[in-house]
Amino acid sequence: MPDRARAEETETTARRAPGPQRYESERTTGSDLTPADVLDLLDELAHR
Repeated sequence: MPDRARAEETETTARRAPGPQRYESERTTGSDLTPADVLDLLDELAHR
């Protein structure tokens, strides 16, 4: 898989990881995930 396609797939998967309710909540409130939150989500995705 070319690097760009893999990067796009990873981004799509990462955006889905929080689930629709949390994603919408974060988007609506404008709050950001902390670096630790991102690492936790990536770790969770890596172990699926």
